[in-house]
Amino acid sequence: MSLLPAIANHINIYAGIIVYIFGFSGSLLNIMILFPNRRNPYTFLSMHSPIADCFALNIGMLPRILSVGFNIDPTLSNRV
Repeated sequence: MSLLPAIANHINIYAGIIVYIFGFSGSLLNIMILFPNRRNPYTFLSMHSPIADCFALNIGMLPRILSVGFNIDPTLSNRV
């Protein structure tokens, strides 16, 4: 029965890293493409979605990858 949690752990690690890399790089590419045309109101407003996606990936996905995959839990330490 210990094989199933190990498989789930590996899926969390590798699939999470792939989703994080493609999501973050895609959001950065969207920002780079839309930034020169920011004078247009539509592109100015649609540029905020990739910025929010970058924040969501860094706040939600990155701690999960670190805690599940590498046993580094950044939520346990408080620097404040």
